[in-house]
Amino acid sequence: REQGQGIVAQLEGIDNRDQAQALIGQRILIDEDDLPELPEGEYYWQQLIGLEASNLQGEPMGRIDSILETGANDVLVLNRQVESGVEEVLIPYVPQVVKKVDLVQGTMLVDWDLSYLA
Repeated sequence: REQGQGIVAQLEGIDNRDQAQALIGQRILIDEDDLPELPEGEYYWQQLIGLEASNLQGEPMGRIDSILETGANDVLVLNRQVESGVEEVLIPYVPQVVKKVDLVQGTMLVDWDLSYLA
């Protein structure tokens, strides 16, 4: 469960405070199959990484590289191919912008105009 700026977890084999404190700052990894199923329209971040995003006009926006957690809302970080190489595109991950996620096709449809990138 979330608590303050961190999370509280019970791990097998970690039975006292000293053992737990030795793990502060470490990552907790779990098998994806052990994650609970999410309701329709909700996704784990790792499911979104690698999706190809395009806008409502059919223009490619880039591939989702990572997601930033901000105070207001999460932000998709896309890598977009341009003539000079790769540029980073930031798109808010909010229902007004993200219109469709298709994990099978590996795509995301966003209401975001290329002119916002200029």
